[in-house]
Amino acid sequence: MKSWLKVAAPVVLVVSSVAVASVINKEEVNKKVAAIAAAYNNESTKLDVAFTELRVDAVRTLDFALKATAYKKGPANELNLQLNNASYHYGDGSAPRVAGDLSVKFDLVKAFGQSILNEFGGQLEDLVKSLVGDYGQKYGEAISVQVVMDELQKDAEGNIISAKLHLQASVDFQKLPANLKIEDVEFKSLQARLGADRTGLSGSIEVLINPAFKGFNADQPGLKDFIEKLLADDKDTLESVARSMQMVDDIATYLVTHTPEEEKPAPTPEPQP
Repeated sequence: MKSWLKVAAPVVLVVSSVAVASVINKEEVNKKVAAIAAAYNNESTKLDVAFTELRVDAVRTLDFALKATAYKKGPANELNLQLNNASYHYGDGSAPRVAGDLSVKFDLVKAFGQSILNEFGGQLEDLVKSLVGDYGQKYGEAISVQVVMDELQKDAEGNIISAKLHLQASVDFQKLPANLKIEDVEFKSLQARLGADRTGLSGSIEVLINPAFKGFNADQPGLKDFIEKLLADDKDTLESVARSMQMVDDIATYLVTHTPEEEKPAPTPEPQP
């Protein structure tokens, strides 16, 4: 489970660095995370991550839900990031799932130019298909993938206003390649939605995790182990969370300071003798 969490949005990276101690409630965890985030908060920056639900047993994290926001004001743009409805539910272990909605609001045209939106929006479907195809190679015929462009709006000049698509994927454990064990498969099915328009980016995901995935084994370190170290002020753990928050701050800074590169004028032909 931990490996696929690594590819998620930057805020989710911060959250995946936070785990749960069986004797600690969510208020104690939130205080620790807030103390780390305080170093990044100032007049132009606001970063907040908080658990709204947290349930553990003696072995693992059973359920959590959280919210996260990031605000950054720069000389060229303003950014508002919101992670909503983010949740993980292990339950009785028969159907673990994770879900979340992410929006990153900023003036995309002001940051990168209309031509980049045109290029990105026009290639979004092919890009997602390529990425999913590369990832799904190890599953062979066991994986089924569907990528559908739901919307591609353009203005009178042909410039893209918005692009939206959805993705569905599932794995048939009966068709796995001989060299791939069921316990090595991280998910059973997933569905996601992606969108881009002039006001920013958005996405949502829901993943049904393979209950037989080896990451659930009791001898595997997970979120619970991490939070115990976090609350014990383990140096490496504190630095890991701080690095994740720094990454979010760096990305936000880049987006609010970036402006479209000016096109170089075409070279003037040399006069012929």
